[in-house]
Amino acid sequence: MAGLELAKKLLAVRIKGGGFDRLLHKVRITEAGGGSLVAEMRVEEEDCAPQKRFMHGAMSTLLVDSLSGIALMTAEHVQLQNAGVSLNINMTYMKAAQVGQDVLIKARTDKVGSKVAFLSVEILSKATDELLAKGSHVKFIGQAVLPKA
Repeated sequence: MAGLELAKKLLAVRIKGGGFDRLLHKVRITEAGGGSLVAEMRVEEEDCAPQKRFMHGAMSTLLVDSLSGIALMTAEHVQLQNAGVSLNINMTYMKAAQVGQDVLIKARTDKVGSKVAFLSVEILSKATDELLAKGSHVKFIGQAVLPKA
């Protein structure tokens, strides 16, 4: 399955699964494959801190967690049975994403080992390409890595 098609399918499964991933319903993946993806979304009230007009840090972290896992699943050199389990997520916030602002989310797979994957994500203003937040994500993938046939 092509990377973009796979990524869109994985996102749909996450959204239907409920939990916090249901908040990803507004995310649109525009590019995916080779362990990377690009997505976009408009920041809405439901994404914001209480009584604030900017995206809550938990929403940014959800984007990093979920979209980096989907990017990992599109890596061409490995085949994963699942996206693994988070060991560490580190976030750095540079500027608030405002309600109504369109953001780009760029996720990439930096390295995949036999048991651990290292991933990174940038959240940028779509209008200015200004970096708003970035996250690094370490995932335990255990014995899930198999050579692609």
